[in-house]
Amino acid sequence: MILRINTFKKYSIIILTVFSSLIFSFLLLETIIRISIDEVYWKFIDSSDDWVIDDKIGWRQKPNLDITHLNRGKTIRFQTNQDGLQVVGKSSADIRILLIGDSTIVSRNVPSEDRIQNHLYEYLEKYLNKDTYIVNAGVQGYSTDQSLLLLKDLISKYNPTFVFHVMCNNDLMQNQSFNAHKMTKPRFELLNGNLKLLQPTNKNINIPRLGSGFRILIQYSALYRLLRPIIVDFRLKLGTINTVNNLSYIENNFDYLNKVNWNLFLDLINEMKIV
Repeated sequence: MILRINTFKKYSIIILTVFSSLIFSFLLLETIIRISIDEVYWKFIDSSDDWVIDDKIGWRQKPNLDITHLNRGKTIRFQTNQDGLQVVGKSSADIRILLIGDSTIVSRNVPSEDRIQNHLYEYLEKYLNKDTYIVNAGVQGYSTDQSLLLLKDLISKYNPTFVFHVMCNNDLMQNQSFNAHKMTKPRFELLNGNLKLLQPTNKNINIPRLGSGFRILIQYSALYRLLRPIIVDFRLKLGTINTVNNLSYIENNFDYLNKVNWNLFLDLINEMKIV
């Protein structure tokens, strides 16, 4: 009996020592990285860091942003104007294009020169030989209803020649909810064939972090941010990250489409046409 207790005590000490050593090593590396390496290489940018509360829409992008960070070895610079929008070209241009939508159009982690507004600007300037002004008003996390409300807010100021709306599949269910990304938002309801705007009972007080618990600790770790490109590449090779090329994942994760209020979605799109 005494021998068993001593053995248990011995292994407990070994395990505790190894665990303590790992924790100490992690904290030491974390400290060294944060002190010796520029934060642009390891600082985590949460989507919600770009948001500011808006009582009418839920949230919108912060004005006058100028943030630089690294994503998978590429330098990402993200800038917005006084209205929280990405712009390229001169406002006096013959062709003025307004892009609205969610993270798909924002392209937050794409190098500036590779974002859609810059490609579109270069293409139109080259092939049409006309001055072009392109405003990317996309906001991460937006659903179709929020894009519509933002469009109504911007249309008279920017007076676009064309408006393009870009969406992602998760927008469809968010159109039917007062909540998204831990925030409250307005939504529309179809009443007698007409859209009626409904505001949530609870207003947003602050901007929450999108992660929670252990995930936040990992995401904000400087050591993890440095190693993340290697980890992602390794997981892609192992097939542990679901991508659009994973047909079985796509087939098994689109059952929610049967719950989408398609009439509501179509009316939101039609409303954009007549704004």
